[in-house]
Amino acid sequence: MKNLQEKKRLARMARNAGMPDLALEESIRREEELETLVEAPKPKVIPPKNLVDDPRSASGKSLVDQAAEAIHAGPKQTSSSIPEKLIYDDIASLKKQMSDLVARGTLSWGGGGTGVVRFVDLDDHQHPRDIRYLEFHPEGTDIPPPSGSIAWNPIEECLDVHQPDGTTLQAGLETYIRVFNSTGATLNHGQFVAFGGIYEPASHQEHAPLAVSFIADNSIDPLYVIGVMTEELPNGEFGRATTLGKVRDIDTGMWSVGELLWASPTTPGALTNAKPTAPDLAISVAAVLHSGNTDGVLLVRPQILEQIHYAKFSDTTQQTAAGANNVSVVTFNTEDVSCSHIHVDANATGNVIVSEQGLYEFSFRLQVRSTNASRSNIWIWARKNGTDIANSATQHSIESNGGVIAPAWTFIESMAANDVFQLMWAVDATAATLFSPAATGFAPATPSATLSVKQVAQ
Repeated sequence: MKNLQEKKRLARMARNAGMPDLALEESIRREEELETLVEAPKPKVIPPKNLVDDPRSASGKSLVDQAAEAIHAGPKQTSSSIPEKLIYDDIASLKKQMSDLVARGTLSWGGGGTGVVRFVDLDDHQHPRDIRYLEFHPEGTDIPPPSGSIAWNPIEECLDVHQPDGTTLQAGLETYIRVFNSTGATLNHGQFVAFGGIYEPASHQEHAPLAVSFIADNSIDPLYVIGVMTEELPNGEFGRATTLGKVRDIDTGMWSVGELLWASPTTPGALTNAKPTAPDLAISVAAVLHSGNTDGVLLVRPQILEQIHYAKFSDTTQQTAAGANNVSVVTFNTEDVSCSHIHVDANATGNVIVSEQGLYEFSFRLQVRSTNASRSNIWIWARKNGTDIANSATQHSIESNGGVIAPAWTFIESMAANDVFQLMWAVDATAATLFSPAATGFAPATPSATLSVKQVAQ
């Protein structure tokens, strides 16, 4: 019975591995039936009492007696010899099949009671389509899973994919981006990073984005955001950043559970619970799931909100026209506020350049004064990339010596990346100028020109 038990155990192992051996199971069934027959009581053979003919041999024995003697005179076999032979033959065959599979790298198991089954090159299997599904133990595993393994996580109710670097991807609950660190320093676990270029190895097999610490001071476009490092990544190595999901075992002790965290505008890679205000960027990165100095947990889900670009420029000098009926460009010598995507050309201070495409609103105000009693006229219009914008001009008049007007209105224009906007003006008498009154005891100084720029759509 010991051999039959071993045979049944091997059959169970083959079935649990998803490769049932039907021939072996049929052999077990036949063997069990055979043993039942061998061990059953032998029925008595009662010779017929009324034989019509009872031919005798020379010895005087009947044919029935002679047949019985011939049968009993055959080779003696124990009742268990036939099942023993079947057991050994089938076990040897099964062992050979399993040995062939292991040698080919198709299937192996971790040993009795480990619950580990390994598949390698499953396409080498004779019938891979026979595997309908894999069923994992609902309690998960109580042994450290090796790299490249999959195990059921009963707490999160998902499959854990165990990575070579020791991190664990929870399938369906989180996503990673594989990054390369070339910053020259270690990227810390929990650090917020962005794209800083592309790593292109000579082998062309492991292209990956270069990760750099993100800072929300408007120096990095938020569209380059990646996520939060899910491990410590030394310089010159590959690692993973979580774009959606949990990042565990970091210091969140300074925050409370449920707080929203934002990209820091002062410390690269850091997070803060204080929402930044313009001109800094407000990028919501994560929420605190657990507060702890070493076992903190973040739920990462960066929210890249639509970024509206803006700027305000002014000029504090008096500007004089190039001549009567000559075209001049309004210039600006002060950047009052800017998001860095809109700037004035340092070499041509009348050129306002936008670095991102979109629909923009240009709102201006000019301070115009005449030093002549005669009527002076001024024309104001807009140019894009050196060409007048059709139907954009407006005419104003100054009627008296010392008279002041402050024309102001708005242009709305679609701009491509790096397009140039100019505010143009002309007068029919040079007595009309753009002037900048100094501050008084009750009012601040007045700029000769101001221009506010705002992106109203992308």
